[in-house]
Amino acid sequence: MNRQRMIALLVCLICFASAPAWAGGKVGLTLLGGWAFPMAGEAMSGRDGDSGPADSSFKNNWTLGAEAAYKFASGFSLGIGVQHLSLTAEAARSGGSKADFAKLNMTPVYALARYQYPVETGLTGHFEAGLGINLTSADKESALDSMASALGQNVDITTSDNLAGFVGAGADYYFNPKLSMGLSLRYWWTRIDYDITASRSGNLSKGTFDGQNLQTLLNLTYWF
Repeated sequence: MNRQRMIALLVCLICFASAPAWAGGKVGLTLLGGWAFPMAGEAMSGRDGDSGPADSSFKNNWTLGAEAAYKFASGFSLGIGVQHLSLTAEAARSGGSKADFAKLNMTPVYALARYQYPVETGLTGHFEAGLGINLTSADKESALDSMASALGQNVDITTSDNLAGFVGAGADYYFNPKLSMGLSLRYWWTRIDYDITASRSGNLSKGTFDGQNLQTLLNLTYWF
């Protein structure tokens, strides 16, 4: 799916999320942050006939984000959000030890739907799901720098944007009708194509990052 189609899809999702503002409810602005635990068996695999590393994995890392949502009196919410997450991929050739290969930078921009049992104060919980566009890039790490030195050429890695989605659940506490705090788990899935090229030799390899991860998140929401 090309970027223009993904942007069109996101615009449709945002319009759908913002359309029912007349229905009578509250607008919430949320800041969230936490830790992401990669869940893929192999962080990198080959594509288009190219082979991936013999062994690869991602390191755990932090994630931050923000959301805006409209909550109906029933407890159902629609909204939009953005998160940022960078995961460093380690990779090894057959029989070798793993070294830092590349850092995958992901910024999913998404529409979300959530149900939270309505309360004015006290403890409640929620279920949620989201879908959007994952804006990506990659930074070279030591293994790619070593490859460049061995080849005597500049080596670059580029990535393609793709869809990303999540499902999640958690608990929330309302200090008062305008302020709540929550703790939640989210499972994200996304796959990102990458290309490694050398300045004179051209394409060296093609592959895919498996960016699925489980996140533990703490959030703070102000309700208007």
